[in-house]
Amino acid sequence: MKLYSRPLSPYAAAIRATAYLKNIPLKLVDLPYPFQEQIADITPVKRVPVLVTGSGTALFEAIIIAEYLEEKFTDTPLLPQDPKDRALIRLLARMAELEVLTPALNIFKLPADAADRQQKIDAQIAVIKRGLAILEERMTGEAYALGDHPTLADCWLLPIRFFLEPIKKLSNCPTLFDDFPKFDAYAANARQDDALATVWNEMHDGLVAARPHLV
Repeated sequence: MKLYSRPLSPYAAAIRATAYLKNIPLKLVDLPYPFQEQIADITPVKRVPVLVTGSGTALFEAIIIAEYLEEKFTDTPLLPQDPKDRALIRLLARMAELEVLTPALNIFKLPADAADRQQKIDAQIAVIKRGLAILEERMTGEAYALGDHPTLADCWLLPIRFFLEPIKKLSNCPTLFDDFPKFDAYAANARQDDALATVWNEMHDGLVAARPHLV
């Protein structure tokens, strides 16, 4: 299988985390920017990640790819058998994406000369803090997001936790994590896992290449 990816993309990083945690062999294609036209004949949405299966089928949208990998490669499951527990994992991942990553991306993409820039940043920070409160309430504070073993929640949470580091600098909000100690500590805890540490380091390299002033 082949994964079209970008090192800094949290969505692509979530799929790399899924593959690494499940020991899935992938041919990784790190696309140089601009990449949209390079994958226009593979995906109509022209964004990463894109997974091309062994049969040549192209799958896009990160959540679809993650679920496909979980269902196809069952030797190392990242979802438990109990439907309630599966739902809670999906809930944490979804809240992390919608309530934290989305406003963080809005800040990251905000032009430097945008009118009322700080006001717009402050509005997005308020949304991020609301999302972090949701995550903080549900995280266990253990080695992984929801206990002592990795789940699909970690595949989303680790890239998002990394992505908020440059957001703190962009938004001039160094105290962003002060009210969320479990989320703050999660970076160090999760990176004890070699697979998640690899994803973190890949994203760091991507940040150095794209926005070195934010490292």
